[in-house]
Amino acid sequence: MVPRGDRTKTQKPRVDNAAALDLLTVDEVATMLKTSRKAIYHRIARGQIPAVRLGRSVFVRRSDLAGCLVAGSWNDLP
Repeated sequence: MVPRGDRTKTQKPRVDNAAALDLLTVDEVATMLKTSRKAIYHRIARGQIPAVRLGRSVFVRRSDLAGCLVAGSWNDLP
């Protein structure tokens, strides 16, 4: 990681946490499942897709998404 004083204002700190790389945005999930963002938010609200809220952003763990797909937890929706 670059020391704080040696960074320029446009340079972002590197993320070294491997767990952070396992998070998907709602847009990424919608693209992967070939559906809309609205449908993903709806399924998150119904508890069909577990999600993590960090500040104002919503993320889905890749492992949680894989678990939902394998279990077929939303097959009852039209």
